[in-house]
Amino acid sequence: MVIAQALGERGIPVVLGGDGPHRRYLQEAGYSVRHVATMPQERMDRFVERGEYGFYDAAWVDRCVRSERKLIRSLRPGLVVHDMRPTAAISARLEGVDDARVTQAYNQPGYPLSIPLPLSFSTEAGPFEAYLRERSREARSTRTFWLLADIPELHPPGSGAPGYHYVGPLLASPVEPSRVEILDEGWDLSLPLIYLTTGSSGRYPEYLAPLLAAATAGPFRWLVTTSGRWTGSVSSDRVRVVPFLPGDWILRRASALVGVPGIGAIYQAFKAGVPVIGAPEHLDQEYHLDRVEALGLGIKLDRRRLEPEVILGAVAEVTASTAAYRSRCRTFAGHVAKWEGGRVAAALIESHLHRRGLPYRIETGFLVREREFVPYLAACTPDSLTEPAIRRMLERNLTREIPHRRRDGEVWFDRVDSWNWLYDHEPEFFEADYRACEARRAAFLESDGAGWRCRTPWQRYRMRYSLRLDTRALSPGQRLKLFLPHPITRPRVQEPVRLVRTEPADLQVALAESLGFLYGYTFAADPAAPVREFSYETELTVREQRWPDPVLEPRSDEGGPRAQDLAVDPGLADRPEVRCFLAGLDLPAEVADETRARAIYQALAGSKRLRRTRDHSQGQTYCAVAVLTENGGHCITLSRAFAALCRLGGIPTREVAGALLGYPAGQGRYVARSLGEPLFGHTWTEIYLQSRGWVPVEFHGIATAAHALTGENVADPSIHRQILSRSQSYLDYYFGSVDPMRVRCSSSAMEIPEFLVERPAYPPGDRRRWQWSEEVGFSCALEVECL
Repeated sequence: MVIAQALGERGIPVVLGGDGPHRRYLQEAGYSVRHVATMPQERMDRFVERGEYGFYDAAWVDRCVRSERKLIRSLRPGLVVHDMRPTAAISARLEGVDDARVTQAYNQPGYPLSIPLPLSFSTEAGPFEAYLRERSREARSTRTFWLLADIPELHPPGSGAPGYHYVGPLLASPVEPSRVEILDEGWDLSLPLIYLTTGSSGRYPEYLAPLLAAATAGPFRWLVTTSGRWTGSVSSDRVRVVPFLPGDWILRRASALVGVPGIGAIYQAFKAGVPVIGAPEHLDQEYHLDRVEALGLGIKLDRRRLEPEVILGAVAEVTASTAAYRSRCRTFAGHVAKWEGGRVAAALIESHLHRRGLPYRIETGFLVREREFVPYLAACTPDSLTEPAIRRMLERNLTREIPHRRRDGEVWFDRVDSWNWLYDHEPEFFEADYRACEARRAAFLESDGAGWRCRTPWQRYRMRYSLRLDTRALSPGQRLKLFLPHPITRPRVQEPVRLVRTEPADLQVALAESLGFLYGYTFAADPAAPVREFSYETELTVREQRWPDPVLEPRSDEGGPRAQDLAVDPGLADRPEVRCFLAGLDLPAEVADETRARAIYQALAGSKRLRRTRDHSQGQTYCAVAVLTENGGHCITLSRAFAALCRLGGIPTREVAGALLGYPAGQGRYVARSLGEPLFGHTWTEIYLQSRGWVPVEFHGIATAAHALTGENVADPSIHRQILSRSQSYLDYYFGSVDPMRVRCSSSAMEIPEFLVERPAYPPGDRRRWQWSEEVGFSCALEVECL
């Protein structure tokens, strides 16, 4: 209801769905409440009392989903918002509606504090995954985001996964009258007030009668809310019992919150600056009360030993240390006061509704000023796009909805989606890239009538890689370590590889050929020379791998497939997106590996576009799901999605990393440049076929395939015709073949940064002593000359 009220303030219509005893409160508040099959609280309580969380079985999942889908179909909402209804996520997915999930922050990926699970709690997805798996053909692509009804001071941030947003506690704040009779009249107001809540669910509060009997003689007043779960009576002028009263009203007068509190009551206590004495009954109460005690904001009790003397002893301990507890609680109250959970959640929901279905969006972490975005684009585009030309292009497109913001009198662009927008909508941008890439390809590839092949089967290069660092933000003498990727030797593919020279000369001693790096070279920041450049020159020969030319079995130094080449994330095969994709291939179970791999490749390459993405993870499951649910990806996500799908079919795969030759820069010369991004990051895949050994599969062809055309990004009719005529032949070539326009390096180049900075605060043996630092600006360049 807190979220619904805030959405109403923004003029967004809301319909509430659910059933149970609280429904009438929502109706009295003026909301339309539709019936939806709802798990009875009594059933949940019976399971939780035994320490079990299996109250949803297959029958209940089906019952709830059927009811939810019926309501969704009748309303056709723009978004489904839900909290304690795991079936709602399934229903939204099956009906193709986005959903927002209200949850607590300890559920976010990478939550930094360990959560010990009780032995009786099963973390298996159980009937929910089984239900969705059985209906995977009905599942549709949707977007999900999470509203974390917490503050980071209670439950700190996790790994920064996309879609998880702190909104703060969702607290209702009914207007309090000037006097509340049951609180302010008829008893001794000089005695400290203790607020006891039994909670609205869980075990029967059998501890309450003996506790209140003992409390009648103590030095406190007690106000007890029972949610109607206790019907006893107390004849004392120091104890009052009511079914319900707004917690805010009580806590403004109280010295402590006691009982079995849920997160709502706990945050009400935080807001009022009141310590908490709680006994957990549900799993979430365990986590919250662990944090309450760890932060010195109260005491956690054992629900199994919730006896009068234990509770009264804790109350005495807290009230005896009132000053210390009050000080910490008031500080924490300041953290809570910064949040308006309903309004924050409503703003996020409204933002999602406005950009729903749009391929472009702006995210704060990717914003750069125009004066930074222009050289960034100039570095990663052909020389024909000069900085003045790029400025004119950006100015022209400000009226065409290129993603941007105006802030403090400046224009800011999004490094990811402003680039994507230009690639999709600006002919000057797309055509410049296409012409340069075709000029490069023309120097290496020729048509043989049936497809493409290299003009020569191998090419010898002299290659210069340079890294430029700006260390002005560092302290004098602060040390840095360099890790420069270096080409590796691969028999019959890339050999020989010979380091010619380095600058400075002593950088050469850092060469670790087997690792594929100039590894661990250390130097100190010098204010007299804040900008340093490091480089090396290497000569190497790169050979074309071509299908269907014979490929010998791998030699022993390369090795055949290993167990890790078939490793698949648990549960990946049961993801609805994966099941739908594989079912759509319509392949017989015993189809040959080559046929299966080619079908997977063609299905992906024939439908996906080249796009820059905001990947907070590049794991196997993430890449597979992202590629299958979006309309494109980049080389890493596409390659890893392809590899995962092949492995599910029993086809070994391995990842290959390297650098693509840059744009043409004269006869037989190519240059690639980058500002703040690595150059050795291009990725493709090799699959293992029994009759042929390791065979390359490269998604580079999608950059110039027919579906790269958007209807707005090409103005030259000759380019349009050329893309259409060459589309399939490029895709065909890159299944099984790979040209010598890419230089292989160690796959570790995807994980190891170009440099680390020493943090002196850490002891010498601590691995965290060396860390990546955004304070150091860097650029890199790869210049290649054909010999």
